[in-house]
Amino acid sequence: MKTVHHTLKLRHHKHTGKLLPHRHTSYRVLFLLLFFAIVTMALLENFRIAALDYTVSATVPAPLPSGAPVIEKPRPATVTDAEQITVSGTCPVVIPAVIIAIYNDGVLAGSTECTNNGRFSVPIVLMYGEQTLVATVITVTNNEGESSAPVTVTRTFPAEGEEEPEIHKQDGIPTNSLQEAESLNFLQIIPKDSFVTMDMEGNVVWRVAISQGKPPYKVKIDWGDGRTDGYTVHDDALQQFTHQYSAQQAYTITMTVIDANEQKTRLLSVAVSLKMKYVAPFDDTTDHIPAFIGFINRYKWQLYFGAVIAVVFLWYLEHGRKHLVRATKRHHRRRRLAH
Repeated sequence: MKTVHHTLKLRHHKHTGKLLPHRHTSYRVLFLLLFFAIVTMALLENFRIAALDYTVSATVPAPLPSGAPVIEKPRPATVTDAEQITVSGTCPVVIPAVIIAIYNDGVLAGSTECTNNGRFSVPIVLMYGEQTLVATVITVTNNEGESSAPVTVTRTFPAEGEEEPEIHKQDGIPTNSLQEAESLNFLQIIPKDSFVTMDMEGNVVWRVAISQGKPPYKVKIDWGDGRTDGYTVHDDALQQFTHQYSAQQAYTITMTVIDANEQKTRLLSVAVSLKMKYVAPFDDTTDHIPAFIGFINRYKWQLYFGAVIAVVFLWYLEHGRKHLVRATKRHHRRRRLAH
């Protein structure tokens, strides 16, 4: 300590005038860490790709709702001469939504998804005579729930003088009585499944058989996404109609069939998605993680190479310019000595 003022007794540290040795950043360690990081990222990426080669599938039954659907229309004991009617009513709401299948005398006549407000509506084609309609709950994992009370509906032959629909014709000749109509080879669409299942890529397969009528059958399918396909079927064997959707959601699909006698029938069904997406902890396609995590995961390689460039630039500022100054001084010294 050096005394500066004896009266005030002020003192300060004596400066030695020596410079401390410069301690720079250990860039060897930084480069080693960056190299370790890139090797780890590459190995993890390869591991993720290898893991995708393994497919694990499992079916967890969807929850069955409590309660049964109720058919509000048509009313019990309805008598009509209409070819097509709409079966509508209420249904239990659950997540995921259930399918409401309408059975006509035990044969599937159509299906649709129960809406969020607990309603369903399915247009179906009636046969002649008395028939019994029942609405049944079916989950998206194809588990059957409760059924509605049966509703009887009778389709009568049109009154005399009324124009008869084409569906009433046998070999192009109109029938003259309900008994003759009941004896017709009535055209039917018999689906293999209560609804159509969509896989994770949006692909669906609708399996149906066309019964009775007179082949060949002209088939038109409205897939519910703006696309309609046409087919010609020559027998009553089980058919498989395929389609691919661009979005994972429920679609209402309609099949219309006309036979060689111009009999027409229609079937309404629904395509539902069973997609179960795997969500990784840093999957930036999900909406439950912070935005900056998704950004880092999406641009990790760009950020990594940016960090490498930044480290190289810092090294140049600390070492490269010093070497350049030394080289320049040596060059000028040589020139002076040369002269």
